[in-house]
Amino acid sequence: MSHEQLVEMARRGVAHWRAGTQDQVDGVFRVPSTNYYDPGRWQLEMDRIFRRLPMTLGFTTELRAPGSYRALEMAGVPVLLTREQDGQVRAYRNELYDLDESGTLDGPVTGLTALPAAERAGLIWAILDPASTLDIDVFLGDYTELLGHLHFEDCYLVGRQRLDGPNWKIAYDGYLDFYHLPILHRNSFGPNMSSKAIYHSFGPHQRVCAPDRSYAVLADQPEEEWAEADLVSGVWTIFPHISIAGFDANGRVFMFSQLFPGATPADSYTVQTFLHSCPPDDDQAGAVAARMAFLADVVGNEDYYTGRRIQRAVATGTKPFFHFGRNEGGGQRFHSWVQAVVDADDAELPALFASEVPIVSAEVPAAS
Repeated sequence: MSHEQLVEMARRGVAHWRAGTQDQVDGVFRVPSTNYYDPGRWQLEMDRIFRRLPMTLGFTTELRAPGSYRALEMAGVPVLLTREQDGQVRAYRNELYDLDESGTLDGPVTGLTALPAAERAGLIWAILDPASTLDIDVFLGDYTELLGHLHFEDCYLVGRQRLDGPNWKIAYDGYLDFYHLPILHRNSFGPNMSSKAIYHSFGPHQRVCAPDRSYAVLADQPEEEWAEADLVSGVWTIFPHISIAGFDANGRVFMFSQLFPGATPADSYTVQTFLHSCPPDDDQAGAVAARMAFLADVVGNEDYYTGRRIQRAVATGTKPFFHFGRNEGGGQRFHSWVQAVVDADDAELPALFASEVPIVSAEVPAAS
């Protein structure tokens, strides 16, 4: 079934490429600017999004051996991920162990509060609320099978770096938008990029593709000859804080961007983890290092530099709304889901993620 979904998405891409078109939604969407800086709104998002939904925190490849662990912090909560002796990945609130980011635990984890955790498609999720009963499979739906076609479980962790950024939603808006690529990135990779976007949604999760040369290749081939590698291009996102993009670095490497909210509404940071499809070697290491340096520059000094300037301007209060145009369906859908989750009680979350939240126009309420 998931392969057929990939083929159907490719058909949409080929059709847009042939017609020179892109996805468009019905109208302009407005989000109150206060939602990007108001402390009350920010706290609602921390409590109702980051602390009660499954957060993508780790990778199968870094926790293969029993006793391996990763320690990190999400939304002010210290978390310990570990693969225990029975082979299962578990998560805990880390209020005891003084650990580096990753390594091996010599003995069992004791005395810590267990958190709901799950491992799917080579990725590891945890929910910061220990009492949560939200099912990861309800949260992900069919998206699990689609992510499986990226084969993260077979990848190798080859690099990781951190970048500081603006409000988490300003940062995430950029991951869902291709309109800015030729303009903001005009001195790096932008001139070769399409500004058009095709959005595929799976509940709150989205895949963004451009109707570009990648679909020209498929257009010249019979569908039965379409290779899987040609069907999984684009940017894959996992709500509310993950963006995945693929690049070449002596073979296929994925940049897995984990967006973490900072200590204030104006701050966030992104951990870029690089997963390679081939075993590491010296030639690959040089190619990966060059790719990492390039992406740190592009994201940090172009995307996030601009995002921080936007953040400062918005905080003046002179611009009452952010506007998302008809070409920006991904951003419209993202903010509709943000609002829907903020509004939902715990008991309503399973039904919410089993549905398709409509793009609600414009008058998304600001924080009170």
